[in-house]
Amino acid sequence: PPPHQAMPPWRMVPLCALLLLVGRTFAWSSGAGSSVCTDGTPGGAGSTSHGSLASGAGGFGLTFSPALPSSGKYSPGQQYTVTLGGGSFIGFAVSPLTATTGALTPGSSSKALSACSPSDDAGITHTSGASKTSATATWTAPSSGDATFRWTVLTGSKGASGTFYIQTETLSPDAAATTTTTTT
Repeated sequence: PPPHQAMPPWRMVPLCALLLLVGRTFAWSSGAGSSVCTDGTPGGAGSTSHGSLASGAGGFGLTFSPALPSSGKYSPGQQYTVTLGGGSFIGFAVSPLTATTGALTPGSSSKALSACSPSDDAGITHTSGASKTSATATWTAPSSGDATFRWTVLTGSKGASGTFYIQTETLSPDAAATTTTTTT
């Protein structure tokens, strides 16, 4: 057999380009990183790596099951299934933002996202870059205090043609649900 010969450098260029492309595809599709904590922007504050910020909510939003007692109010101690939905999307992050909010436990199409300061509580992010129409988590409402969530949804495709939406939602304890009766 002929002695081992090194591959000419010009033949390595396509191979290196392919490896870089594959590596970037997998890295970007496996969920949001901690940089989303700054202001909700995919890739970190000021980043355009995932496209551009659109105004409004884009038809997306959080829903709660069982239903919230009234708009902007939660029942203290109640366990809710929280669903992010409203259309097709490829990436997302939902982060508790206050120390009293409480953690989100991943459900369908989601995995844990590290806590965003000042909260100690984990949020959720996507498990893949595949198109999805919803993602869920379980959340137990706190006994008191405001609960604030920030969510980010990425639609289209990652990169210059992507569009993302960022919204913040604050829930307060329902006064009727927190009233206790004392017997003497």
